[in-house]
Amino acid sequence: MLLGLVRSRLGEAGVTALLTGAEETRDVELLGDDTSWSSYGQFRRLLEVAGALLVDAGGLQAIGEAEELGRTSSPEIAHVLVQFGSPIAATMAMRDLPNSIYPIMNIEPQVGGPAHLVWRRRLAAGFEPFPELCTFVTALMPQLVRLFGLRVLAVEEVACQCRGDAECISEVRWDETEDLTVQLNLMRTRMEIAESRLAAFQDNVKDIVSDDALDAVLRRIVRSAARSMHAPGFILAVESVTDGIQLYTDGVTVEEAERLLAHDPGYVSVDVESRHRRYGRLVAVAPAASVSHEQAALHSYARLAATALDSAFALEQARREAQTAQALLQLSTSLAALTSVEELASRLADAIPDVVDCDCSAVLLISDGFARVAAHRGYPDDVVDELAKLAIPMGTRSDYHFQSRTLEEMSSLGRELMQASGLRAIATAPLTVDGATVGILVGSVRRDADRIVADSSLKQRFAGLAGQATVALRNSRLLEQIRHQSLHDPLTGLPNRALILDRAEQMLSRGRRSHTAPCALFIDLDGFKEINDTLGHDVGDQLLQELAGRLKGTLRAEDTAGRLGGDEFVVLVECGSADAELHAIAERILAVLREPVRIASLERPLAVSASIGIAVGERACAADMLRDADIAVYDAKAAGKGCYRVFAPEMALAMAARAELGQRLFLADQCGSSQPAAAPDLVKSGPPRVPGPRRS
Repeated sequence: MLLGLVRSRLGEAGVTALLTGAEETRDVELLGDDTSWSSYGQFRRLLEVAGALLVDAGGLQAIGEAEELGRTSSPEIAHVLVQFGSPIAATMAMRDLPNSIYPIMNIEPQVGGPAHLVWRRRLAAGFEPFPELCTFVTALMPQLVRLFGLRVLAVEEVACQCRGDAECISEVRWDETEDLTVQLNLMRTRMEIAESRLAAFQDNVKDIVSDDALDAVLRRIVRSAARSMHAPGFILAVESVTDGIQLYTDGVTVEEAERLLAHDPGYVSVDVESRHRRYGRLVAVAPAASVSHEQAALHSYARLAATALDSAFALEQARREAQTAQALLQLSTSLAALTSVEELASRLADAIPDVVDCDCSAVLLISDGFARVAAHRGYPDDVVDELAKLAIPMGTRSDYHFQSRTLEEMSSLGRELMQASGLRAIATAPLTVDGATVGILVGSVRRDADRIVADSSLKQRFAGLAGQATVALRNSRLLEQIRHQSLHDPLTGLPNRALILDRAEQMLSRGRRSHTAPCALFIDLDGFKEINDTLGHDVGDQLLQELAGRLKGTLRAEDTAGRLGGDEFVVLVECGSADAELHAIAERILAVLREPVRIASLERPLAVSASIGIAVGERACAADMLRDADIAVYDAKAAGKGCYRVFAPEMALAMAARAELGQRLFLADQCGSSQPAAAPDLVKSGPPRVPGPRRS
């Protein structure tokens, strides 16, 4: 890490100056080997010279800000630490690791708080503390925090042996906020660690296979066995990294090998296995007695094949981890900008095949006790229609967990769908938000069922997907809740003024295209103020809620009922006929609102009526339509209430005259004049007034 810091800040010339100044005789490759050791004197010289070289380049403390060095200098250690899930868990689980790296010190980590670690350290007898060592070790502390994608808030050395204290005490604090940004940083960290491990594995495989592909190495192993052992033929049957069982032969054909392995004539056979797993077997096609003295050599070739396969499988696993980390990183980036649950489901369905290595994917969301397909990928067209109809009863269970099953283990419905899609195995994982299962992630394969049922890392990769989705889903639901609250009346749940105006504008636009008659019904309850004044606002609120429910239940699905405020409601309808259908709707609304309402706190039901003003036909804008409907309400009130009136232009003229008279009387009263003063011009430019709440 020290070499990496100097190289990143000062280039290769800086590394050369460091080694020369420290009188270092070892080469860079040896110094960069994790298995090599340095003496106290060697490391002290390196630190002191590096500190002097870096004075104008951030100093030794810059090691704490070089995030990539913590991930790439020792990728295996970084990989182990990240698996613990948090800086504190990793520190306490691996508390002896620093002492094994720095045996000249006694290092003791302590938990200072939920996002606070304290490190106490003291050099062993015979080793003198020096400032560069304290600075370097303290500066390393943020590297652990940044491995988890978290933001370091402060690093402080509160005591130091160089200053005469009994021990050195360093503290680090960080921001433990968990949001999409943190998850994005963590996915990036894991991707970089996986890529570093992949590079290390590639170097390892290169040494084993001598720059050849695994397939060529295994063939060479069989040929070498045939040249050194006295048997007419050899068969190497192993599980391939990607294509199931593979046969490598010498002296027999593949078809003969398949027949011999199926009947097992008793030839000499040894397992191809390592400490990690069993891959298959190596067979000498000869009676056991004739080659018994050569079984040790056969075991040697089997171990050589197992070593090559270990490296190849490790390389494939590292490649898969890098691919998974990359896919999760891309998913994190895309989820950060989502605004709806539907978009989330679509992105998840796209990401599942990359993370899980499957052929088909689906995302089911749970509502009203049923799980329904919200998004899918890879299914044939004739199955898509069936997926759209699928509604799986979920009941009240909340203990859903990861499952992987073959075709034969499925229920009749699941087996039918899988057969129609040509699927062999399926894996499902719950999507949980705040302890409740809200969805199911699905991945399935058409070939090689072991890709699903025998993959030990599948559950962990599904968990990574679910973790990404949980934060995004919670944020998406919160956003939808805020959006709903901004457009709906909190008391009745009906659309509010803003949403009513928007839908009215849409209705007018449709009317111009389809030549239908857009209609707005302005509903004003009669006598509602007296109910509020005499029985209280709680009763008034319950009454409004009941009438809102009735109003909504009276209309068609395509109609809109909303509340402007107070006791004023609006209904938007599109009529094929501007007369008969509209009058029928108004009569139906009056009838349903006229029915008595029972309130739990009252002995007798309440009876109210309503006056309705109707504006029908083309208007310049939604505000004009609501204004005309509001004017018509006054006419209905004047006609005795409990009835409806359709707006006519003369109603507006009459209202303007009444308004002008009222204004003259008001001004005359204000001026103390016996003659009404001339009223100002009441007709102004600009958009018409949208009616507000009125009291009946």
